[in-house]
Amino acid sequence: MAGSPSRSHRSLAEARQLPQIYEAIARQDSDAARAAMRLHLTNSRERLRHAHEEAEAQRG
Repeated sequence: MAGSPSRSHRSLAEARQLPQIYEAIARQDSDAARAAMRLHLTNSRERLRHAHEEAEAQRG
């Protein structure tokens, strides 16, 4: 459901990850950049998986 607290929370968490990625790259900290990017991609994949499941459930 669009605008639900859990979805808003996920979007906010993902938005916070982007500066962490950038800052790690700016510090030339490849380990931190890799970890931050991995977390971001994992969270994005889960968000998309849930959205797909919701869409499939609505179709019946």
